[in-house]
Amino acid sequence: MITGLNMPGPNGWKILERLHGRPGIPPIVMASGYADEETTLEWGTAAFRHKPLSQAEIVQTVNRLLDRE
Repeated sequence: MITGLNMPGPNGWKILERLHGRPGIPPIVMASGYADEETTLEWGTAAFRHKPLSQAEIVQTVNRLLDRE
């Protein structure tokens, strides 16, 4: 799952809070131009990317996460 930090409706933090500890949740990639990697990883994301992201960065991140499984 790829999500942004600052979004209308439930933001990235709220999504992480709702999903934390539930079984069967896919790895979560947080994308933001405002947060830092350390903070989002502490909240349980599998990866963090600074916005703006290129298509190549998204593909590389997803492939890296799939290789872990």
